[in-house]
Amino acid sequence: MKDEITAISVFDINQEITPEIWDKMWELSEQEPEISRVNSTHVRKDGAIIPVEVSRTFFTAGPMTLFCSIAREIQITR
Repeated sequence: MKDEITAISVFDINQEITPEIWDKMWELSEQEPEISRVNSTHVRKDGAIIPVEVSRTFFTAGPMTLFCSIAREIQITR
C-alpha cells in the first residue's frame, strides 16, 4: 500500500489540477491564508470519477509553508 501511495501524485487523483494551477495555488498561498472550499472530482483506484468538496488551506510551520487538503464525497442531486 505504501508503494501505491508514493507512486501517485495530486495530479493523478484530481485531474482538474494541472501543474500550472498547482504552482499558482502555491504562489497565492501567502495572499489567501484562510480555508477555501471548492467542488471538484477525484479519480478512484478503479478509475471511477467521484464528485468531492475539497477544503484546503496553507499554513506556516517554522520555516516551511505546508498545504492541507481534505476531500469529502458529495452527492450530486438532479
